[in-house]
Amino acid sequence: MNLKKYIVMLIVLGVLGLSTVASATTDYNVTYMSNIIDDKGTYWKLYDHNTNGPVNGPKNSAEDIIITFGNVDNPDKLKFKMGGRDWRSINVYASNDASTWTNIKNICCYGNGDYTADISGFSGVLYVKFHLSTGSCCGMNSYVELYKNIEASEKNTNSNLISSCTIITKPGEYHLTKDIVTGSIRKCINIRADNVILDCKGYMIYDPENMLAGPNALSTFISRGVYSNKNNITVKNCIIKGWHRGIEFYTTHNGNIYNNELYNNKYYDIYLNKNENTNITENKIHNNKYGTGIKLGYTAKGTIADNNIYSNKLQGIYLVRSTYNTIMDNEIKNNKYGIKMYNVARYNIIKNNRIVSNKNKGMDISFCSSRNKIYNNYFNNTYNAYDTKNNYWNTTNSTGPNIIGGPYIGGNYFSDYIYNDTDGDGFGEVPYNIPGGGSNTDYLPLAIPEVPTIFLSIGMMFLSLLSMKRKIN
Repeated sequence: MNLKKYIVMLIVLGVLGLSTVASATTDYNVTYMSNIIDDKGTYWKLYDHNTNGPVNGPKNSAEDIIITFGNVDNPDKLKFKMGGRDWRSINVYASNDASTWTNIKNICCYGNGDYTADISGFSGVLYVKFHLSTGSCCGMNSYVELYKNIEASEKNTNSNLISSCTIITKPGEYHLTKDIVTGSIRKCINIRADNVILDCKGYMIYDPENMLAGPNALSTFISRGVYSNKNNITVKNCIIKGWHRGIEFYTTHNGNIYNNELYNNKYYDIYLNKNENTNITENKIHNNKYGTGIKLGYTAKGTIADNNIYSNKLQGIYLVRSTYNTIMDNEIKNNKYGIKMYNVARYNIIKNNRIVSNKNKGMDISFCSSRNKIYNNYFNNTYNAYDTKNNYWNTTNSTGPNIIGGPYIGGNYFSDYIYNDTDGDGFGEVPYNIPGGGSNTDYLPLAIPEVPTIFLSIGMMFLSLLSMKRKIN
């Protein structure tokens, strides 16, 4: 009488251990070329002779089990464990296409134990096949077990190459080798280790699916081009577009986002949430479809500097409950709001920025956002500034040059300031009152000095003499 064979569900298993790029080894799928005998939780029973079986043959057998790994960019070793009683042999094969197989290990005659096989040369999607070979030498109570803690590791190199969405679980420097175009994934590059540098080398990380969806389109998850919740993370030289959030750092300390281009993302090009000491520098951030170029939420002691931030649907830069950050030397233009600070954004410094051609307000400060210092900025917008709380709109008079080339640094340049500098110090003679009801004033507004009358007279005399000389000649 034949034993009942069990139908086993497809199982996705976490892989242990040594990988440097975890997408190659984090998850794998199991397929069965013929029926498996039993799934025992921590292992599969591949063969069970059973005492009621024939003397000279197996009662039940599963000839092939195939393990499918994700991309293995720099393969090294396969590790696995066998167990059982009185069995004959197992042959192990590897492949990149599941059709052409290479024998990588043979285990003979009741060879219980831990095994290692060489998988170097199998870069890409890795398939591993375990083939059971039984025969008349198997005893009445023979059986074979394959334990599930199977591990396909990658070589630990100083520079790891990435060609598809992946999870990074080891410190080091990682390089993209080509554009990554994908969709329906939560986090394309998911950095789960401290001390990581991701250098895209100018390649693109692109989700085309979000590009087609409208602002209110439903989504089952938030997608990110690059995501990390670890410390000492650098992302540089990337082109990132089409995601809900282009780059997101969550609870990161000492992050760097440098020399990237982010555009056509859906809600945030860069989102820092609960960060500290993270710097965003020399990036091009533009054409966010429905949201914000850079958002800081609950973030402190960071720097946003030397970025070109333009043509985003809402804010160029948006601070919420964020403190002690410095925003400086940026070009912020053609957004709805240049910079918006909201809901207890305090003790931030905004200086040396060109904030121009923003459609609603250049600077908007509201809802308990106070004690921020704003100076030496160039404002030329539909409405230059709006402030409902109490902030500082100039610094102490100090030696320049200032943002319009004057000799001293003090307040800001406002395109709608109508008064002149009559004494040549670079400041208007009348303070500039900031609208919004917060009793805010720039006491040292920047202005272009008036040209003294004597210099006008000398200039007119010079032009007159030049005209006479031309007539004589």
